[in-house]
Order: sequence, then C-alpha cells, then structure tokens
Amino acid sequence: MLRDCPPDAKATLALIALSAICILGWLADLSL
Repeated sequence: MLRDCPPDAKATLALIALSAICILGWLADLSL
C-alpha cells in the first residue's frame, strides 16, 4: 500500500507528523 501511495497520502502523512510535533512541543511547554 505504501509502495504506490498517491501524493495526497504523502501530504496527509506530513501534516500528521507536523501536528504530532506541534502537540509534543505544546506538552513540553506545559510541563515547564
């Protein structure tokens, strides 16, 4: 499935990764 995933799928995965990074940064700010 990942071998021939369309560009839209890659863009979605990138957005999910960015969201995860933002959430982790937000949690880190809360813990300070």
